[in-house]
Parts: sequence; structure tokens; C-alpha cells
Amino acid sequence: MRNPFDMFTYQKILKLMKKHLTITKTIGFILVFLLFAPCVQAQFRSHSRNIFDSGVRMQENYNRRKANGQNVNSYLRYHAHLHYSFSSGDFNHTYQAMDKTGKITGQRSIDKKFALNGLSAGAGTYFPIFNVSEKSIVAFNASAEGVFTHYQMGKIQLDDVKTYDYALMVVSIGLPLSLDLKYGGEAILDKTEGASFTVGAGLCPGVYISSFGPTGSFAFDVRPYLHADIGIFAGLEWKIQAAYFPGHTNVLKLNPESTGMHSMPTESYIKANKGNLFTVGIGMMIFSYDWEGGW
Repeated sequence: MRNPFDMFTYQKILKLMKKHLTITKTIGFILVFLLFAPCVQAQFRSHSRNIFDSGVRMQENYNRRKANGQNVNSYLRYHAHLHYSFSSGDFNHTYQAMDKTGKITGQRSIDKKFALNGLSAGAGTYFPIFNVSEKSIVAFNASAEGVFTHYQMGKIQLDDVKTYDYALMVVSIGLPLSLDLKYGGEAILDKTEGASFTVGAGLCPGVYISSFGPTGSFAFDVRPYLHADIGIFAGLEWKIQAAYFPGHTNVLKLNPESTGMHSMPTESYIKANKGNLFTVGIGMMIFSYDWEGGW
């Protein structure tokens, strides 16, 4: 029995995202750099207005708390980043081929390797646990990470009757959680410290939303997470960052009963596996302009 939620998700959401690919990415980046404002609307204008209002409210709340003498350190530790991600994978499609008369000629299998590279963005904060020295701490880091990847498979001849030229699109959303060792300005929230360093390790639970032609699937996993940052203060704390998420995940796993598989050959089974993920890019401490000290 087909799940109606699957049908809505695969045929509506994924189809819409593919049709409006540029708008989807643009909205995602704006959301990240305004700390994922809670705005889910259909039109770009509605998105932009609500995101801007959310950012203004957050700034006003920060100013009010500071004027009232309340602790605002939680704001001072907010961070956001924009990365480019690198990953590879394996694709397999097993099916029953047929000739032009409709006669099944036997089982065939198509194997293909692909690259899943694309932009990733995220935001989060950290919570100090204990001091290691005057300028270093151990902290718990919690973030949200979104990665968008797209790969055009190219024309694939299945048999004498069927061909397809589909794209594999994978949107992954992860929650990197790590224990970090921080040194310098970021550790003590002081802009007079010119440089900062961070190394950390932890786990990243994630969900994958994949589409392939008329169909798609969901997947979940938990990967190890390693990251390192080098920061420098220049008006804001800017950071060069790298992260590594080792592991392999079946981001696409389809069988003849899956939604949208009616257009595929008889007894089709499709799998796509995403391998190790590496990201590199820039980050910033959003409220670091208000750290202690000055030039």
C-alpha cells in the first residue's frame, strides 16, 4: 500500500524544488545567514520580508537585553558559515530489459560513479564547559548544516525500448554536534585577540531528501564529524573552516513499489550511495563586533 505522505513529498515538494532550483538555493542561503528565521512561505517576497523582520527582532532583543544589563554572551557566540562541499558516490539500477516486441530479454544492471559537489551553509552556537587556560576553553558546539548537491546522470540506454536522462538531486540537513577546543578571541569573546583556533570532533545526525527523475526517497544516518577553524578579527571574527564527515549513506533506495516507479522498466531496483563528505569555506561570528576590547 502506498504511503500518501510519500506521494505528496516526492511528486509535489521535489518536483517544485527542481523546477525552481535557483530560487530554492537563494532562499536557503538567506535563511542561513539570518539564523534560519522561521519563515515557510511560497513566494520569495514573503520569505524576504519575514526573514528581515526576524533578523531585526533578534537585533532588537539583543540591544534590549544588553541595555538592561542582562547576560548576552549567548548572542556573542552565534556563528554562521558558507562552504563548498565535496563528495562522491555510486549509482546502481538493476531491472528486467525487454526488446521492441515487449519480450523480456533478461536482467541488466547499470553502474555509475558520480560526484556530488555543491554549496553548504549552516549556523549555530557553542556552550563553554570549562577553562583549559587563560585563553582557551573546552566547549560544546551545536549547529545546523544544509548541503545541496545536483548531478546530471546523462543519457542512459536501458534497453531497446527505454532511455532516460535524469538528474540526481540530494538535499541533506545535518546537526553537527561536537566537543571543541577553542583558543584566542573566540574562546574569551575578546576582539583584541587577533587570532583564534578551534579543533573539534563529534557526531552529525542527518536526513537526506533525494529525487531522481519522477521519484525520490528519504534516508537518515549519523556520521562522525571532525572540523578545524582558523579565525582572525577584522571588524568581525572571520574564520577559514574545514570539516570532514566520513561514512557512506544510501541516499536513494527504490524498488518497484516506490512512488513514481511506474515509468521505469519491470522489476527496477535503484540505489545511490553517498560517500565521505568534505567541506571548506568561510565563517563568521555574527555578533563579534560587540566582543570586549577594541582597537
